[in-house]
Amino acid sequence: MEKLTPEKALWLAERYYKGMEKRDASMAREFYTEDFVLQDDGAVDLIRGIDEAEAFLQNMYNTWPDLKFELIKEPAIGIDGVTVAFLVRATSSRKSRRKFTGPTAQWEFASFYTVDLEQEKFSAGRCCFNMLDLYEQLLPVPKRGSKWFRKLEAIFTGQQVK
Repeated sequence: MEKLTPEKALWLAERYYKGMEKRDASMAREFYTEDFVLQDDGAVDLIRGIDEAEAFLQNMYNTWPDLKFELIKEPAIGIDGVTVAFLVRATSSRKSRRKFTGPTAQWEFASFYTVDLEQEKFSAGRCCFNMLDLYEQLLPVPKRGSKWFRKLEAIFTGQQVK
């Protein structure tokens, strides 16, 4: 059985994230199998198939107008030889419906993919990131631990503020 090599995993990662920066949702057909399934912390539901992947990517490109990706570490290959993990840093400003371009945001995430080695495409994926870190960069949320943060926390938890 064929297995991923470190060189092949790095090639897949570089090819994929360079493709993502082209901001063309139709790239989904180049990188995902027809039965592709993705669970992404930035999506409400599972993304199933090419059409849903294209819609998800288009929404991502509309929200993050100048999205850039940087591979932080070498890809890690799973023991089965067909899964791979990428640690990535994303950077972008944010575009809203009010035509306001928000502050530049930077976040790190881990992506795990099952690779169809014959097609050199991803057949399944899981992207994980800390949504709170991203919200704190984009929304007017007080700094953690500050007086105003504790008051806001009390509102949401129903606790008394000291």
